[in-house]
Amino acid sequence: MGVTFYDTSVILSGLNKIHGRFLQELGNEPKIPSPLEDYPYGPWDNRVMENIMERKLNEKNGEESDAADAAFTKRPLSFLTLGGSITWGGAIPHRYNAFPYLLQQLHPDNVVDNRALRATGAHFPAACIQSLVEGDAFPEWEFTPGDVNREPKEYDVILLEFSVNGFAHTDFLLRRLRKRYPKAVIIYVHLHSLTNPPPAHMEEEGFFEKILEPVQGYHWKIDVPSPSQSDQDFEYNENFLKLYNEDKHHLSEVGHKHVAEELMKLLDEVGPRATTSAEKHDDQQAVGSWGAGDQCYMWLGTWGHFPTSLSANGGEFKIFDVPKKKYAYEIEYGKKATFAFERQIGATDDGKGLELPINLVTMTKGDPPQYPKMLVTLHPDKEEHLSTFTIDPTEDELFKSGWSWAHLTSPTEVGKSLYGWNVITIEALEESKLPARIVGIMICGECQNEQGAHKVPQQMRTRIPDSKSEEDTSIKFF
Repeated sequence: MGVTFYDTSVILSGLNKIHGRFLQELGNEPKIPSPLEDYPYGPWDNRVMENIMERKLNEKNGEESDAADAAFTKRPLSFLTLGGSITWGGAIPHRYNAFPYLLQQLHPDNVVDNRALRATGAHFPAACIQSLVEGDAFPEWEFTPGDVNREPKEYDVILLEFSVNGFAHTDFLLRRLRKRYPKAVIIYVHLHSLTNPPPAHMEEEGFFEKILEPVQGYHWKIDVPSPSQSDQDFEYNENFLKLYNEDKHHLSEVGHKHVAEELMKLLDEVGPRATTSAEKHDDQQAVGSWGAGDQCYMWLGTWGHFPTSLSANGGEFKIFDVPKKKYAYEIEYGKKATFAFERQIGATDDGKGLELPINLVTMTKGDPPQYPKMLVTLHPDKEEHLSTFTIDPTEDELFKSGWSWAHLTSPTEVGKSLYGWNVITIEALEESKLPARIVGIMICGECQNEQGAHKVPQQMRTRIPDSKSEEDTSIKFF
């Protein structure tokens, strides 16, 4: 799909004519809308203005603009968006001009639940999507625009974007989403970093069709000009580069408008998802099942908000990277911290519940390691289930494969969690340059039900860049 840029004066002239006719019909004096000359990409602004004007005219004429026969994108819609820093809104002047939030402009009753995580691929939502949407996995959502109601809901559209940060296990995430949201239109958004492009196989014909066919999903790909092998002096044209930030990795605000417009054009084409014959018996059910579910907590990037359903004492919850606002629960040498929570997933008919793996997410960096070894004790209050595990930074797979220089999250399976109350104690076993830092707890019941998915939680990685300006464009897990 090509990118079209319009002369600003033409956009303003056309919109002013439409706006003038609209106000004339309403019997009001013309009033120029917000200054569109600040936005060089016209199609999205046209779409927003036309939607506003059409609703106003319908209200004047006593017509119902949200009728079932109205165009799909002109009805009130609920969106769930998942992805990395681009979807989150990174590297643009105003985060809430990212494409997920732009979708709220199309209708006053549109709801966008943006659960994107910076510097994180598909692993975390694949393992923790239930907690992200309805639980206590990511407290940042409590103070971002959108609906913060954690009650089960039905989404009309689900958007996913993981090509830039890490695509692995997107297929597992898609299956979990379809099982829970049988009526949602699912669209995979394939973006492209000019500085660190996705693997070549993701550009092959049929790649996304194969991934999305089992969940009856769609995909949209950004149209990236491709140089010929003989073109040694190839440069991207000026209009195309307007889609990108100066880092040529993140989208610009113009790029976000382009993505929003193209996604709405696709939704105009496909409309709401038709219920298949196999699903018709479930027609009255708004949402499906989470299966064995998940229960996760993550507070690395939550701007100082600690999960309310998790208690902790003995250490200190504090910021450790001020420019990037990264938080951890820190445990100094000689101290012991205790975490406690009630596990609510994995119930069984006999009331005992399943024993599910529990992954503790810590920070790791350096060779020799800057973080200490840690002794983890599970269920010290239940002798029959008591177990211990030692976390050794040198045993981390990425440490062994040459990534010791990077400041990374490191998920480790430390034992089994129980249905009901769980207590974990953690203590640093040695003095170290940095205190022990805990940034999350992950329990994925559904990961145990699918072959090859049981290790998904252990592959969730986030890198903390070393400087304020450095961007995370180098670590991916495909």
